[in-house]
Amino acid sequence: MAWSEPVATGDAARLKRCAEHTCGWAFWDVSKNRSRRWCSTRVCGNRNKSRAYASRQRRAT
Repeated sequence: MAWSEPVATGDAARLKRCAEHTCGWAFWDVSKNRSRRWCSTRVCGNRNKSRAYASRQRRAT
């Protein structure tokens, strides 16, 4: 019953899996343009951004 309402209204696309490969959480994307990627920017987003930064620094040297 709880799942049928978002499916009927088209909001089911707002349920997303966290983009961090070590995280298995799902979250409800409440952003205006549905662009949220991580369940938590403080944790998963920070891990992802830190790895990308370190990778860029290694390539630059």
